[in-house]
Amino acid sequence: MTLTEARLRSKEPEEVFGAVRSEALERAGVELDYTDAIAEPSTWATPLQLEVIADVAGFDMRERRDFLEDPDGFLQALAGMDAEITFIELPHIEHALNCAWKEYVAAEHNRAVRIAAVRITFEESRIALKEVA
Repeated sequence: MTLTEARLRSKEPEEVFGAVRSEALERAGVELDYTDAIAEPSTWATPLQLEVIADVAGFDMRERRDFLEDPDGFLQALAGMDAEITFIELPHIEHALNCAWKEYVAAEHNRAVRIAAVRITFEESRIALKEVA
């Protein structure tokens, strides 16, 4: 099992900014999709990660307060009175979200490795249940 864990840890998740692919995530039954999740950080970011996103994005006090109260709603709001784009479309905010997403994916991958290693070990063992024809 230790060798399986080491092998799984050595493989970085692929397509981090799409439907994330990783043997460990797949074997652990974890599905991550950037496109589905990035506009809703309330579903994947911890309160501390939301604080870091606000710091990296350089929010002023009002923006920070609004973001921390309702991150998803804030990102969909217009970026200014005369703006025709939303906050999530601003490059510095996109960058902050992308940095946090990459850390989230790495943490989820790390958690999935042990589950995946256990499943692989038992699937390949002689005591694994085999289907009877």
